[in-house]
Amino acid sequence: MKLKAHSNITGYSLGEMMVVLSITTIIMGAAITASVSLQKSLSAADKFFATHMQQIRIIDYLSRDVKRSTAVTTSIKRSPGSTFRTNTESRIILKTCAKLR
Repeated sequence: MKLKAHSNITGYSLGEMMVVLSITTIIMGAAITASVSLQKSLSAADKFFATHMQQIRIIDYLSRDVKRSTAVTTSIKRSPGSTFRTNTESRIILKTCAKLR
C-alpha cells in the first residue's frame, strides 16, 4: 500500500498574514481608543448630573426655607434705638418681596 503525496497543499503566504495582522491591529486600536473616549465621556456626564442634582437639592432647600420664613414670629421686644423690626413691619416687607417675584 502506497501513500499518496498531496501536491496541491494550500495555505496563506507570509505577505497575506502580515496584511491581515496589520488590518486587525488598526481595527483593535480604533476600538480601544473609542472605548476609552466613551468611558471618559460617560464619567464627565455622570459628574455633571451629580453636580446638577446637588444644585437642584440646594435650590429646593432654599425655596423651602423662604416659604417657611413667611411664618416667623419673634419674641424679642423692641427697645428704643434697636434695629429689630416688629412683626407687622416684617410681614409688610415679606408681602412686598412676594409681589416682586
